[in-house]
Amino acid sequence: MNVAVEGLSITVAGGRKLLDEVNCVVQAGDMVALMGPSGAGKTTLLNSIVGRTITGLTEGGIYYDGATLSKVRSSVGYVTQDDIMYETLTPRENLTFAAAFILPKLSKESRQKEVESVIEKLNLKKCADTVVGSPGLVRGISGGERKRTNVALSLLGSPSLLLLDEPTSGLDSKMSDSLMRDVKQ
Repeated sequence: MNVAVEGLSITVAGGRKLLDEVNCVVQAGDMVALMGPSGAGKTTLLNSIVGRTITGLTEGGIYYDGATLSKVRSSVGYVTQDDIMYETLTPRENLTFAAAFILPKLSKESRQKEVESVIEKLNLKKCADTVVGSPGLVRGISGGERKRTNVALSLLGSPSLLLLDEPTSGLDSKMSDSLMRDVKQ
């Protein structure tokens, strides 16, 4: 899916600009990294692309193969900076639970096939049945496995567009490289 951001500006109370005339085009199949210092607006831009509401005046537009987000929302996946999984469940249980909401029209068997496919793609087989846990509180899967599980949740349904906000933060270079290689597949 091609994404075009055209003249996107977001101004909040007091006239502070979070984004100022952002323009970019990302072609289908491209892997792009947004880089900049803390507070530069990277997360704000990603939130805008996935339609997360930002209080303030928004100008410009975002188009997905020429359409608006309302037409393609189910084809967009987003991995936030923060984990979005239940710490008392295993990665497989988290994925199965999420699949029921993300893929409600599929049969239970088809949803489970999708879950197993994502587990395979992101190399989660080894930890699929280990409780996620809570860092520092309840022992569970490793930090890298948490990141992979977080990404796996957004891959359910095979989105045409996948946005990741700081997917490798907290990972060493080897784990970061491995995760991004798996995502690129």
